[in-house]
Formats: sequence, C-alpha cells, structure tokens
Amino acid sequence: MDAKKGAVMKTNRLPEPFRIGEKIKWRWMGRPVSGVVKKVYFKPVTKIFRGAEFKRNGSKEEPAYLVKSKAGSEVLKSHSELSN
Repeated sequence: MDAKKGAVMKTNRLPEPFRIGEKIKWRWMGRPVSGVVKKVYFKPVTKIFRGAEFKRNGSKEEPAYLVKSKAGSEVLKSHSELSN
C-alpha cells in the first residue's frame, strides 16, 4: 500500500535514553534491583569494578549507563537491560 491509500508508516525511532538521576530497575540473578543513572555513554565503555573488567557497547541506538544501585554498588548496564 502506498501512503495515499491509508498505509501506516513505520518509523525506526531510537529509544529515549534514561537521564542522569533517573530511577531505573533491572534484574540480577532473577531478582529485581533498583538504582539511579549516574552517567550515560553513547560509545563503547569499559570500567573496572571490584577488580573485574566490565564492557558495554554504548551507541545512539543502545546507550550504556553507569548505574548506582540502592545497595551502593556501581554497575554498567545497556539500555535494553533497564526499565523505569
């Protein structure tokens, strides 16, 4: 169908990034965890936490986030791993 005949146009919208300070949730070992966004990355990022290296391939399509959990731990998460 073309646009003149009432076709629905699909748009490939990018996800709206979470904002610094925004409260978010994710699951870890099957349990819900909540925290706050501390930083947003739109390019690949590597961080070391508790002696282990963590990587996320941040991009416009899939931002990466530095998140601080309510328990006080910092973690790297991809946009698709989080909800609000």
